[in-house]
Amino acid sequence: MSFTGFISGLQYETIEAMKAGEKEYVQRQIAQQTPDPFYDPNAPSAEAILEAARFVENAGQDRARQVSDERAAQVWLELHPEYTPSPRNAALLEYALRSKGILNDAYVTVEDLDSVYDDLRSRGLIEANPSKLAEQHRAEVISQAEEIRQARRSRPSSGISTRTISRSTRKEYSEDDLASMPLDQLRALAMKEAGADGDWN
Repeated sequence: MSFTGFISGLQYETIEAMKAGEKEYVQRQIAQQTPDPFYDPNAPSAEAILEAARFVENAGQDRARQVSDERAAQVWLELHPEYTPSPRNAALLEYALRSKGILNDAYVTVEDLDSVYDDLRSRGLIEANPSKLAEQHRAEVISQAEEIRQARRSRPSSGISTRTISRSTRKEYSEDDLASMPLDQLRALAMKEAGADGDWN
């Protein structure tokens, strides 16, 4: 025996099932007729919200990249006072960075700028400040000269000039050669250089 719902017209096996089913049916009907308080026909779609979220995320990444690139450029300019800021130089640097794919794929680093700048300078394409270049050259010369002085001070001296002996004998002797040479041979070399005869006693 089956029971027919008075409201839904559905068939139920028991009275209890009919009561529960009819109650659920009524609740569904009321829910469908009650407007959703959160429904807004003018609200953006899920796709539009996702697109907006992507835009905000990309804008944040672009801003972070811009800040990082500006920082790298400021540090690089501090390291290269000889660089002359000009539209031509800036365009050359940007072109070189783009041609290497740096501007498209990653943040620009000081090393990236150094790499393209050195390449452009080696080909004579970048305009530089001559006075700053002269200052840099002078500083490099002074630094190299100081390194040579330090190296010479740290070497033990035999008292006989290696340069003098090599010039007179047409054979070059290192400091180690002179240090390990027997005393008689060392005297003979020195006497030959001095043009002296006899014994140095």
